[in-house]
Amino acid sequence: MKTNAIGEIISGRVTEISQNDGIAENLILTINDDLKAIIPLTDMPEADNRSGQKAIRHLARKYMNRTLIGVIVSQDPLVLSHQEAIKNQTEKLNLTVGDEITAKVIWASKGRAGLEYKGIPLILNADDYGWLKHIDLRTTLNRGNKLKVEVIDVTEEEICVSHKKYAYNPWPKYLEKYNPRNQYLAKVKNVINQGVIVSLEPGLDILCSPLPFFEVKIHDEVAIEIVDINPAAGKMKGLVTAQASR
Repeated sequence: MKTNAIGEIISGRVTEISQNDGIAENLILTINDDLKAIIPLTDMPEADNRSGQKAIRHLARKYMNRTLIGVIVSQDPLVLSHQEAIKNQTEKLNLTVGDEITAKVIWASKGRAGLEYKGIPLILNADDYGWLKHIDLRTTLNRGNKLKVEVIDVTEEEICVSHKKYAYNPWPKYLEKYNPRNQYLAKVKNVINQGVIVSLEPGLDILCSPLPFFEVKIHDEVAIEIVDINPAAGKMKGLVTAQASR
């Protein structure tokens, strides 16, 4: 069996998260089906958020079955440093603004998504995903998706990318289909302090403000008036005018 040397970068799949007294301790990686390696969670971004089952389950959602890279820092047991591997890869690849790459989706929240390119973590903000505001990346992206992106910002803390350049631009279709001051049937997606977010069609959510004088709930059908269409800002504005007939 090949012996890996100190300082070598290797990769493995996360198959276990160990804990002690309710505090997550290590990510256990399986390498080539039989070799086990440890990445201490003190070496991960969640170093200060490892206590309790809620935190441990979050770690499972984020890391379980992911392939991670690490620099070998100890051989018996086999211990890896993920952060050192990322640093080495970042310096080696030297991504710069304007670089176009294909990255893999690792996780997604409403407003941000984590991508990965050759072991390097990337950040995709919702506003940089496409041509529309009010995008929920949780329902748009799935873990494992491959996405063509462009590097738009590089700092010591993170590398930000954009998918907008490669995304379909629906605004010519919307400008032809929807007209200001016309009334349209829409479905309520959310009610927030600023107003009501409604769906005009799949993928097209708009903010209607202010809140109507009558009560509306999620999934209600309502009539809305389009107040403004602004392709440059990636959004429309509307006004809820009536409850739809039932």
